[in-house]
Amino acid sequence: MNKLTPENYFARGTRALTHSKIKDFVTCPNYFYRKHILNEIEESTSDAFIFGTIVDRLVSGEDFSTKYRIVDRRTAKLKEEAADCGETLILQSQYDEIIEVADAIEQTEAFAHIKRFATTQDILQVEMDINEHFDSLAGRPDWWWIDGDTCYIVDLKTSKTVDPRQYYYHALGYGYDTQLANYRLLLKTLNPQIKEFRCFNLVAAKQKDVYRVELFEFTQFQLDQAEAKLQIWISELCVEKEYKRYNPTFERPVEFGKYGEDAQTTSSSDSEFSLE
Repeated sequence: MNKLTPENYFARGTRALTHSKIKDFVTCPNYFYRKHILNEIEESTSDAFIFGTIVDRLVSGEDFSTKYRIVDRRTAKLKEEAADCGETLILQSQYDEIIEVADAIEQTEAFAHIKRFATTQDILQVEMDINEHFDSLAGRPDWWWIDGDTCYIVDLKTSKTVDPRQYYYHALGYGYDTQLANYRLLLKTLNPQIKEFRCFNLVAAKQKDVYRVELFEFTQFQLDQAEAKLQIWISELCVEKEYKRYNPTFERPVEFGKYGEDAQTTSSSDSEFSLE
């Protein structure tokens, strides 16, 4: 197993399977193959992704000045210079908003607790025989700590809203539940003494002049469902050979009913997949 480091965690071609790679596999096996095995597709970024990344770096105390350059306008010349230096351009107006969001997070009691107890941006990695392309499962939670026999996992998110109902569907749509389930799976493998997990999203809304921050906790039922899905996806990836595009047919339509909130899924204890 090639051990991941902060320098190579996001590098192309590593043999570690992360949640983001698993999401790409679920999105399209062929896309996953071209992106993470053939390395034909570059990682794309958006302003929203950059926004969240810099907020993350600020509240974690990391230096981001070597990767980002703050400018008043993103001209063609500046974009070319930044590309040559491996930098990303950030508008001053965007950066001002990023600072407001980071300040709002840092003023909360939840963040004070995190700062006092948590391990920050720790890379978790477990050796696992997946297939010829991947030899381990990995993840990098924003914060985690153990209190007695309980492990706390917190991921920082920025969102357009922190309305509980709206954010619930937003979180499921972006796979934040399976992301936390991945961290939980790794941590309980690395720390078998843990008896209970509590998993959260610390969320800051990007609503100008408000920047409301909320702490959302996922229930154990939600996390068990998410881990069951995660294990099924990994199991499917383990045996995948063709990496074809999805091919819908009238013989095998996707039934919407199974996505109802009251739908029952296979519990994680019933899955055949295990890290052991």
